[in-house]
Amino acid sequence: RFDIFARLNRSTNGEIRKDVRKGSDISAYSRIFFKSIEKKLNNRFMKCLRYFTPAEAFLLHQKTKISRFPPRPRP
Repeated sequence: RFDIFARLNRSTNGEIRKDVRKGSDISAYSRIFFKSIEKKLNNRFMKCLRYFTPAEAFLLHQKTKISRFPPRPRP
């Protein structure tokens, strides 16, 4: 399970690095620029979300109020 999240994190970081170079001064970028990166990341299809986008998965969760991973029963 950890490997999935580690891989997802590396993939997301790689997508961000396409627009923001490592070691660059992020204060030089505008809020609009970061909003565009946020929009790009939230609207890409993801296998771990059954090929929904994060934005679609969030809206689906808000509509149904059902968690895909129910809480574990207490021992």
